[in-house]
Amino acid sequence: MKKLVDVNDDIIAGRTLGAVEEIWYPSKDGLKIQGWIVKPANFQAGKKYPMVLVIHGGPWSLYDVGFNWSFQNFAANGYAVLYTNPRGSTGYGQEFVNGIQFSYPGRITTT
Repeated sequence: MKKLVDVNDDIIAGRTLGAVEEIWYPSKDGLKIQGWIVKPANFQAGKKYPMVLVIHGGPWSLYDVGFNWSFQNFAANGYAVLYTNPRGSTGYGQEFVNGIQFSYPGRITTT
């Protein structure tokens, strides 16, 4: 393979992007939820950083690992960014999408 053009080379040159790490975690009922953390540019393990939680609209929508300039802008300014695909997101099958059917924005529990 031979690269013919790099349309972003002039924009990215001399900049440090935040590393993106995929995570999976269980919701309180055990359902596995996928998400990603964008680490601040020049991340240092052990150092504390402020975090921005980004929630997509919908509920029928889907985040992925693709480049997002907004998330990278937060990372460039020293923030960690957490974004997830909560129950109701597309891309995980109809049962996952229907997980909040008739109970948006979430399941209601009574005590």
